Amino acid sequence: MKRIYPVIAALVLIFLAAYIGASPYFTMVGIRDAVSAGDAERLRGNVDFAALRQNIKDQLNAAIFSNPDTGSRNNRFSALAKRFGSKVVDALTDAIITPEAIIAFVRNSSEFEKFKEKSAGYLGDAIALWQGGRSRYDSLSTLSYWPPIEDFEIHLVFTRAGLGWKLTNVILPPDWLKELFRQETGNMENPRK
Repeated sequence: MKRIYPVIAALVLIFLAAYIGASPYFTMVGIRDAVSAGDAERLRGNVDFAALRQNIKDQLNAAIFSNPDTGSRNNRFSALAKRFGSKVVDALTDAIITPEAIIAFVRNSSEFEKFKEKSAGYLGDAIALWQGGRSRYDSLSTLSYWPPIEDFEIHLVFTRAGLGWKLTNVILPPDWLKELFRQETGNMENPRK
């Protein structure tokens, strides 16, 4: 009987390690299922919206303030955008990064429909989510994942929350953000073009 205790302890540790290692995948499946069902509460359980909003705000503000066109004499609108940009970014991010808005946006995406067709069952979902992408543990409590998106590369960051994980950041490509704000400020300079 004494021999069985170490075996049971080893099995429990193996199961716990496997669960902790696989739980980011299950979080992604939970996000997919919540979006598919239109379930905002379930999405809140898999995404830390306060952290996600703050991280998106930080990225957008950094892109606005690092724009080399901003502050030039000919770019009055960029200077104005820099002055009020943070307030506008904060307000827009608070309005857009909500469970309801994300559900509406993603459900209308053709990429989401393609992904749903590739998935089959809970394990199939987890495998399909990570196929073609790449992931790595940045620390014991942070996992990064780059999904296989053709147009540009985004970086999803999952952070440990107890034994599970939550999506806490979506890092947008810096070049894409700079180009976005460069084009927008260029359009404001010459609105009649």
